[in-house]
Amino acid sequence: MYLKEGDKEWPKEEVPKIGFLWWYQDDYIYMIISNNHPRIPIRKIILGANHGACGTTGQTSYPVDLNIDIQPAHFAAVRLSNDLLFKFAYQLSGKLNDEEQKRWSSGRTDRNDCFNILNAWFSGF
Repeated sequence: MYLKEGDKEWPKEEVPKIGFLWWYQDDYIYMIISNNHPRIPIRKIILGANHGACGTTGQTSYPVDLNIDIQPAHFAAVRLSNDLLFKFAYQLSGKLNDEEQKRWSSGRTDRNDCFNILNAWFSGF
């Protein structure tokens, strides 16, 4: 995901109002993201993921282009590849430590235990 010249950041105080629910299935992460803002659409998000239990400090940020505008008072289903998130984390950190290697090893279905949305952007009105 790349920010473009016309992209605008959501008001920081509004970001916690983005609603989402997620589950892991068949090597994909599925998210339902809802826009609770009265007038600003969502186009892109920064997704935070903990690779240990929720509340641990090992969080990595993943930029996600939703490829659609989620309009105010609407929601969208998004499918993310866990392997793509792994590759992004590897490129970001250069080398995974022992705990991360165990957490991201193949065959595990709990590789991402906790997500939150750290930021959001929208394209002009």
